[in-house]
Formats: sequence, C-alpha cells, structure tokens
Amino acid sequence: MNRMRYNEFVAYSTLRYGSASFLCTYMKGDNVARLHRKAYRRWRSSLQQTQQLAQSLVALYQLLRTTQSLDTILQAILETAVRCVPGAQRGSLIVREGEYFRYHATYGYNLEKLKPARFPAEQFLRLLPEGQRRSQNIRYEEWNSTYLDDESYRLLRTYGDIHLIRRSLLSSIFVSGAFFGTLVLDNLHNYATFPPASEATALLLAEQAGVVIEHAQLLDNLRRTNSLLAETEKLASLGRLISGVAHEINNPLTAVLGYTDLLQLEDLSPEAFSAVDQIRLGAERMRSVIRNLQVFARQQRPGHGEVHFSLLINQILALKQADLLIDQITVERELPLDLPMLWGDAGALSQVLLNLVSNAQHALRLNAGERRMRVQAWKSAVEDAPNERITIAVRDNGPGMTPEVLNRIFEPFFTTKPQDQGAGLGLSMCYGIVAAHGGRIWAESEVGAGTTMLLELPVQHATERQAGLGDEETTRRPDGLRLLIVDDDELVVRLVRDALMPQNQLSVARTGHAALNILDHEAFDIILCDLKMPGMRGNEFYRILHDTSPKMVERLLFISGDTSNLGSHDFLDSTQRPLLAKPFTPTELYQAIHQINRAQQ
Repeated sequence: MNRMRYNEFVAYSTLRYGSASFLCTYMKGDNVARLHRKAYRRWRSSLQQTQQLAQSLVALYQLLRTTQSLDTILQAILETAVRCVPGAQRGSLIVREGEYFRYHATYGYNLEKLKPARFPAEQFLRLLPEGQRRSQNIRYEEWNSTYLDDESYRLLRTYGDIHLIRRSLLSSIFVSGAFFGTLVLDNLHNYATFPPASEATALLLAEQAGVVIEHAQLLDNLRRTNSLLAETEKLASLGRLISGVAHEINNPLTAVLGYTDLLQLEDLSPEAFSAVDQIRLGAERMRSVIRNLQVFARQQRPGHGEVHFSLLINQILALKQADLLIDQITVERELPLDLPMLWGDAGALSQVLLNLVSNAQHALRLNAGERRMRVQAWKSAVEDAPNERITIAVRDNGPGMTPEVLNRIFEPFFTTKPQDQGAGLGLSMCYGIVAAHGGRIWAESEVGAGTTMLLELPVQHATERQAGLGDEETTRRPDGLRLLIVDDDELVVRLVRDALMPQNQLSVARTGHAALNILDHEAFDIILCDLKMPGMRGNEFYRILHDTSPKMVERLLFISGDTSNLGSHDFLDSTQRPLLAKPFTPTELYQAIHQINRAQQ
C-alpha cells in the first residue's frame, strides 16, 4: 500500500474505531496481514461505492442536456440503481397510468414482453406500508395470483422470473409532489433483508429520479409548446396566403358566375344553355373550394353567425378527400338535410371536425384490411335542456383504444402519435371550443372494435335572422335606384353594371377618394364598396363617410373577396354593416340591395 493510500486508510480507521491505536493493538502475529487487508478492502469498497453513486447521479443530470425520451431516462435511472444499490441483481421501473401500474423500464427482464402486463393500482400501493416510501417483499406468487388478470399473471410467470426472486426492495418516486411510480430492485441470491445502506441508496436514487423526471417532463412540454407555436405560425402564414389568394381569385370568379347567370336568362339554344350551365357548375365548384379554404383559415370569435352543420361537414370532407383516397379509406355519410342551423363560430367548429376526421384517418392507417369511416349527424331533444341539440358522430373501424388511453385523450400534451407527428393538443383544444359553444365532446372505444368520437351542440338561433331571402320579391332586379360602386376591379364593376342597368343609374369610383368627391355633390340609394382597395381601404372610407354624411352610412353595402381576415370581421361587427362576399351572383346582389332598401323603409 503506498503512503497516500495508507494515510487515507488511517483516517478511515480513526473515524470507524475512534482511534488509530487499534492498529498497534491488533496488528500482531499472523493476524496482522489478514486484518490489514480486510479493513483496507472494506474501506476501499465503501469509497468506490460512494464514487460510483456520485458519478451516476452526475450522469443522470447530464441526460437532461440531451433530447432523450422519458422512457430512455427511466431506463438510465433503473440501470444506475441496479449498479449502485448493494444486493440488487435485477430490477424494474413501474409507472402509474390511471388505475394501473405498467412497466416502463426493466433490467434483466424482457421489457417488450412485459409491457402488456398491468398491476391494479389500489392493490399495488398496499405493498408500500402507509406513510412509508419504501418496503421489502419476499412473496409475490400469492399476491400475483390473487390480484392480476390472467394474461398479466401469465406474462409474469413466463417472462418475469418471479420464481427466481428471493427479495425485492420497493422505493416510491414522486414528481412535483405527486406519486409517479415505483423503483423495484430484485435479489435473486438469498432471502436476506436489504441492509439499511441499500434502502438509503435506493431511496436517494428514487428522490433524484423524481427531480430528473420532473425536469425531463418540463423540457418535453417546452419542446412540444415550441413545436405547437411553430405549427401555429405556419397556420397563420397559411391563413394570410389563403386570404390573399382568395381575394385575387374571387374577383374574376365573380364575373364568371355572374355572367353565366345573366347568359342563362337570354334566349339560348339548348346546346348553348348546356354549355353555359357547365361553366356555371365549374365556377360553383371553384367557389366551394375557395370557401372551404376560407373556413379552414378563418379566425373568428364564437357567436359570429349561423352555421349549417351538414354543409360544414361536407366542406371538411371535401378538403380531406384526396388524403382519404390515398389511404384507401371509404367514407359513409348520413347527414340529413333538415338539420337546424347553429349560431356559433364556423371556423372554430370546422377545426374541431377537421381534427376528428384526421384522428380517424390516422387510426385507420393501422388497419391492414378494409378501412371505413362513417360520419353521421342527427337532432334530438334532451331532457331538462331548453333547446334541441345536434349530435355528430365520426366512427372508424380502426384498432380502438385501451381504457387508460381513452381516459386521457383530452389531456393537454397527451398523444399516442410519434413525437414528430403530434403535440397532443388537438383534442384538448376541441374540448375547449365545444365547451365555449355550450356543448360536449366524448369518445367511445374498445380495443379491436374501433372508435367513435361524438360531438353534441345546442341549437341556438340568431336573434336577428335574414328574413325572406328566397322569395320572389327579393330575387327580382331592383328598379329606379341610384347606385355608386366603389371598386378597383374592372370585371366586378362591369358585372354590377350589366346586372343593374338600364333599370337603375350607376356611378363608378375606382378609389375611396374618388367616391368621397362624388358624394360631396350627389346622393345615392345604395353604395357598394370593396373592403380591400389600394390607397383608401373600406374601413377608412367608412369612418370618413360616417363623419361627413352619417345618413349615407346606412345605405352602405360592403363587398369583399377576403372573408377570412380577422380585422375585417371585427370591423364589420363593430359597424353592423352587411357584407356581400365575392364571388356573388346577380341574384345574391339583388337580395342584398333589397335588404338595405327594406331597412330604410
């Protein structure tokens, strides 16, 4: 033994025996060398264990700097415990999931084989004496056969080697003050009690594991939140792109739709009428696609307007049609035409429906055979409820969910998808949107029997309804009116002129400034103003007109091809002025004009 080691050994002996003089008393005769080696080995073993424990704790904390998954961190914690706790040869880390405990890490056992096994939480917790965070057990066979289901019992007998375990040391792990799981260390050599030093080391590792897991969860949630923010920014950018594209497309599309309607009023040959009708159908299809995109991109507050749910569902399915065909998913629809209208946020509700359809699609991808999705809607009266309710069901014949997963699907950040395929916020956001509309959302599922997502919403009608929009009086061409159209798009101006003249007088202004100059000298029955123009925009035109000619404001009808802009909706809500969305037909233009005239009578 070198001099430095000898001095360290003397210091250790002094602490252990109270004095170094024992060396002189006992180190005589043949026992000197043996006693010397035995004491030195004991000292060196204790020092090595302490160093190993310290190094292992440092290694655990270094894991936090990496992007390891929580299960990887749990495995590292378990391996550290088996390495550092005297008497431990094998082990497992069992985590609580609702009403059961499940394996999340093993050492010396086959984790994949044991993962399906589950331990009833109430009975498992009884293995830990009340108020204690650790315990030791030597008999499992009787407990397992009493409380485990047949499959879990078979898995433990086959892959858990319970017949080899002589004694186990259990230590509780707490994360943020809540019980998280149990560190189980097994001794396969003898039935001897784990010494106090082993219990203390295991409990220390369990305590440190709680801190490491808490930090790992915080970092994981932070990463998911950052991912969600990035996705939100992408959606916001997509919304802005859709807004600009819709505005540019809707102007020429207004002309296409409008002129096909005007042409069909002429005396055309059957062949020409059929050709024009095909043009109209194609334009209607384009309008439907654009409006589907606008519904998806819309950012409105709840309670914005009436929502036709059958139409909304068909719009969402139209958006997903290509993806569903690629995944070979057959969609069945049961959507009655007489569903009552809802009063709510069409954009937010479309987000809910899109999420439910996308989740069903993701589940069906796991099916090797036939893939079916059924979307149903029906109305019903609920006892003690003031209004009728509409129920929507999205069913799939996918693999279904376990009760544990089913109980957690609305929890924020909970997801069964891979880390890069979902942040676990979709259904929790749906829950909040549905609750804000006074409804409820829930799921029904069984493993192997598919999943049904159900959405129930109250029928709340608007306080002010647009009356008489379909009668003959509001669809005929107005007569004898003086109108001013403020729009920079030549196609829209020409359509409005051809739709209203010669029965009416029409003046045109290409900018807001030009319109204000005209209004200084002339009065009009109707002012049609585009919301989105170069120079002076529609909202600025309104404010100046309100200050200079407040009575003329009551004759103002806005037109716009950008119906998904949040600022535009806020402005229209505050002014209570009507909006005619592009693309519109001559009949829709007539209806809007008649409404304003009625309001002036």
